[in-house]
Amino acid sequence: MKLLLASLLFLMSHSLFAQNTVDFDRIVEKNKSIIMKGSFSIKQLKEANYSWFNKNYELAKINEEQIHILRDRLNNIQIVVFMGTWCSDTHALIPPFIKLLEQVNYPFERLLIYGVDRKKETKGIEHQLYHIERVPTIILMRDNVEVGRITESVEKNIQSSLQDVLEKI
Repeated sequence: MKLLLASLLFLMSHSLFAQNTVDFDRIVEKNKSIIMKGSFSIKQLKEANYSWFNKNYELAKINEEQIHILRDRLNNIQIVVFMGTWCSDTHALIPPFIKLLEQVNYPFERLLIYGVDRKKETKGIEHQLYHIERVPTIILMRDNVEVGRITESVEKNIQSSLQDVLEKI
């Protein structure tokens, strides 16, 4: 049974990375906040022009030494991100994470971003496949197998937490 489940997850994640499709809904809440639900690109996230994203992206300070360390360690890692545009933890963690990925020249074709609604559900079944309970969740994968994850918050900063996870691999 475990082998069947692992094979299914492998095939699903492989096809998800191969397609790299973008398909999301914009949900406007009563308070006028906009939720992006489904898969989208960094470009689309930036174009949404969220004030929280722009502010926290600009404020993010990335340590040069960690950039060099992470650049080498991220070479063969695929990344899947689940985030809620409504979530304060997402507001704090995702903009510096995106800035870090840009500075280490991460190949964005190997990055999947999924927006979830307040129930932590995507447009499809991805939230179930990856067992998403809290956001943001950053999943690191090698050869379509999960090798680590960062969930909801970090102790010091995103680059230190990412480095800690990568050192355990």
